[in-house]
Order: sequence, then structure tokens, then C-alpha cells
Amino acid sequence: MTDALLNTLLDYGALGLFAGFMVWQHLTMTKRQHEDQKVVAGRADAMQTRFEEKLSELAEKYETREEALRERYDSVVKDYQERNEEVRESVLHKLSDLDAKMTTGLGEMRAHYQEAKLHQLAKAKGGGK
Repeated sequence: MTDALLNTLLDYGALGLFAGFMVWQHLTMTKRQHEDQKVVAGRADAMQTRFEEKLSELAEKYETREEALRERYDSVVKDYQERNEEVRESVLHKLSDLDAKMTTGLGEMRAHYQEAKLHQLAKAKGGGK
């Protein structure tokens, strides 16, 4: 069959040989194109895989950083809450002490004024007799 095709092409001379060359070139280029497409598809798959791996790495790094930030934030908030509670307890203790001192002081002042009043009454009664 190849001999018959070659003889037919030779019968047409240079034009037949050129047509045969064109067919051969088309078949060769088609074969090469399919091979190139397979290589490109393989490279694209590899590139996509690397991209997905990088994306996973970045997401993991982001989550790690976010978790560290959350832990730091929680630590700072806890610190402020503890300080706030300490200040609150200190103020309550001081207010309680102040209340006790004021109650004692007011009691002493009442007693002093009562004594002064009694002393004035005694003077007033003793001076009038």
C-alpha cells in the first residue's frame, strides 16, 4: 500500500512529492502537538498541585498566627480583668475602712458634743444658783 501511494505521488511529480511532504508534516506536527499537550497538561497539573500546597501552607500559617494573636489577646484581657478585680477589691476594702472610721468618728463626735452640751447645761444651772 505504501508503494502504491508513493508511485501515485511520484506520478504527479514535484506537486505529488510536495503533497506527500505536507501530509507527512501534518501527521508529524499533530503527533508532536498531542505530546506537547500532554506535557503542558502534566505541568499544569503539577503547578496546580504546588499552588494548592502553597495555599494550604499559607492558610495554616495564617491560622497559627491568628491563634497566637487570640492567645495573646486573651492573656492581655485576663490581665486587665485581674487588675480590675484587684483595684475593685482594694477600693471596696478602703471604703469599708473609711466607713468604719467615719462611724467611729461620728460616734466620738456625738459623745463629745453630748458631753459639751451636758457641761454647758451644768454651767448654766450652776451659774444660775
